[in-house]
Amino acid sequence: MNLDHSILHASLIGANGNVIVQEFKTGATAFQSPKGIENRYGHWVRMMQGMSKEVDTIFGRTELITIVHQGFGLNAIPLGDEVGALAFVTERSANLEYIATRIRRVIGI
Repeated sequence: MNLDHSILHASLIGANGNVIVQEFKTGATAFQSPKGIENRYGHWVRMMQGMSKEVDTIFGRTELITIVHQGFGLNAIPLGDEVGALAFVTERSANLEYIATRIRRVIGI
């Protein structure tokens, strides 16, 4: 959370879609996680894993998946089929390549 001011929420998500740990940016922010969202990450993780598997053989390892919504970016760094992903919500204007590079360095991938 302290890697960049534009990160609003971060979650470590297991391969089965369960949230292992999550953290929200403290203070006033426009982002509020919907109630029960931690129970719905499974669909998103499976979609992300399926998408990355298909193209990894062509383009190499997927480093970052981003879906941009009206006010926020929903991002994930895949950690492997057995592990899941590190998901994070950012402000729409975030420098995602910079953030993803810093995260990968911190977690050692």
